[in-house]
Amino acid sequence: MKTLYVVSRTPFLRKEFKTNIALADSGDAVVFIQDGVLVATRIPEDMENLIENAKNKGVKFYLLKEDLEARGLKKNWMEVVDYEGFLELLLEYERAVN
Repeated sequence: MKTLYVVSRTPFLRKEFKTNIALADSGDAVVFIQDGVLVATRIPEDMENLIENAKNKGVKFYLLKEDLEARGLKKNWMEVVDYEGFLELLLEYERAVN
């Protein structure tokens, strides 16, 4: 089942979504929204291997454009989607986990 993992909290203070990234598999995706987009500044050290492993499995990663802009951040290697793109992701995946 294709799953979209939605990360809305800062990766520097909240770590509960590490399990979701570890569980993500081929065909799944992770989208960082709200304070989750702080991952664009740098990836926390304890998440680097998890993200690299997920990327190697074919997991896609996204950042929400409007939340990046609201925080004055620039994108990193992840694809950027706007609100419309986020809604399209929600419709594309069979389930969403927050």
